[in-house]
Amino acid sequence: MNYSINMASRTYVNKKALHLIYLVCGVILVAGLLYSTGYYFSLRSQIAATESRLQELEEKILASQGGGEAAGYSAARYERVLEEIRLANGILKRDSFRWTALLDQLEAVIPQNVKIQSIAPDHEKKSVKITGLARDLKDMKRFLDNLIGSGNYGDVLLLNQDVEETGNVKTGIRFSIDLLGAF
Repeated sequence: MNYSINMASRTYVNKKALHLIYLVCGVILVAGLLYSTGYYFSLRSQIAATESRLQELEEKILASQGGGEAAGYSAARYERVLEEIRLANGILKRDSFRWTALLDQLEAVIPQNVKIQSIAPDHEKKSVKITGLARDLKDMKRFLDNLIGSGNYGDVLLLNQDVEETGNVKTGIRFSIDLLGAF
């Protein structure tokens, strides 16, 4: 007599769960493989771009050693280039001055009996020097008060004034004004 006792009602390994685990592991491995492949190709393109840039730089170095632009470098040449840059910046600064804005501001504040004879901007001091002629002291004072009251200038300085005479006849008051902070 051969007794065989098997008390288990099902198999010891859950095949559905095992197949599900195999499937999840396979999906993770395939996703990792795809990511690694994409990363590999992006690194290859970066390496190719870097190698081409290095080749360009090596060619520039060889050209500069053979009498290119960098071979003639000197401190005196550097100072000349800096002076040219300063000159160009000064031209740009003077070119950026808006005459129409200044003339509009002056037109709004100038009294009827005052004539402006010259306007000279000083870009380094950011000021404008105005020379003019007023019929009398009251007109010149009104012009100064209007300039100060306009709020367009940081400071309004009367540099000088004198009586303008033709022969023995008083023709007006010549004055010179400096407008600080005009631009």
